[in-house]
Amino acid sequence: MVIYKTNAELKEFSEQRKERAAAMLDSIVPEKVDSTTYIVPSSDGSKRYTVSHIDTYSCDCPDFVQRCKGNGLYCKHIQAIILFNKLKNKVEMDDFDVDSVMDEKLCPKCKSDKILKFGMRANKSGTKQRYGCSACGFHFVLDPLNIRNIPPTS
Repeated sequence: MVIYKTNAELKEFSEQRKERAAAMLDSIVPEKVDSTTYIVPSSDGSKRYTVSHIDTYSCDCPDFVQRCKGNGLYCKHIQAIILFNKLKNKVEMDDFDVDSVMDEKLCPKCKSDKILKFGMRANKSGTKQRYGCSACGFHFVLDPLNIRNIPPTS
C-alpha cells in the first residue's frame, strides 16, 4: 500500500484518476450486473474489473488494491462508475419535465415557492388540498374547479 504524505499529492492523484475515468467513458460503456455491481473494461479492453458499491466503493483492479484502498481514494474504474451514474441521472432528469412540476407548486399571486399545506376544502365535487403562501399570506387550491352555475342570458 502506498501512503501519500501531503494533501497536494492526494489531490493530484485523485484528479488524475478523474481525468482518466472521463477519457475511459468516451470509449467504453460499463456493464451493470445488478443494483450494486458493475463490470468495467480496462482502457484497452483486454481486462474487465468488477466495481461494487454497498457501503463504500470497491474495485478488484491492482491500482485500487495497492494504492487507493486504505487511503480513501478511488481508482479510475470507480471514478468512471461515479461519473457514469451522474451522467445517467442528468439525462433522466433532462427527460423529466421539471419546470412543469415546479410551476404547480408556486403561489399564483406572488410566484413564491414558500408553500405550506393549509387544510382541506370540501364541496359537492369532493375535497381538495388547500395551500397557503408564507411569503404573501395568499390561500389557494392548486387545481380549482372553474365551473360556474350562471344561467344563460336570453
